[in-house]
Amino acid sequence: MKFKKAIYATFLTLLAFVFQGCGNAAQSQDTAQKLVDEFHRQLSQKKYSEIYRDSNDTLKNSINKEDFIKFISDAHEKMGSFKEAKLLNVIKKSAFFGKGRPTIFMTYRSTYSNYLVEELFIFEEKNSKIEFAGYKYTLFESDSKS
Repeated sequence: MKFKKAIYATFLTLLAFVFQGCGNAAQSQDTAQKLVDEFHRQLSQKKYSEIYRDSNDTLKNSINKEDFIKFISDAHEKMGSFKEAKLLNVIKKSAFFGKGRPTIFMTYRSTYSNYLVEELFIFEEKNSKIEFAGYKYTLFESDSKS
């Protein structure tokens, strides 16, 4: 009987770890969507330094400021002017047993003047704050380019 209680208690503890951070998932996604809007605004205004400044340590540890500005300015030049974005997919990954940070991956299909672009935004949660942690884009031919 004591053995069953110990297993039950262990199971509940493990379950609590698995669902750690899941309670604010909708709020985290809303915040991340606002950060995507801010990214597009800053990109349109060529405020590349501000995008880097507002990113978290994960991004800053993976690329220095000068290389990031070159990457994002080259991308912006290729893509052209931002027009609109549509959210396609959201994946939320919780921290597991205290390892890593809760992460949100958001995929958008965005329309720019030169291309349709699939954009992947990565956000991490740190101290109950959502932070910009990464960006990847894929260019597709625009329907207007015939």
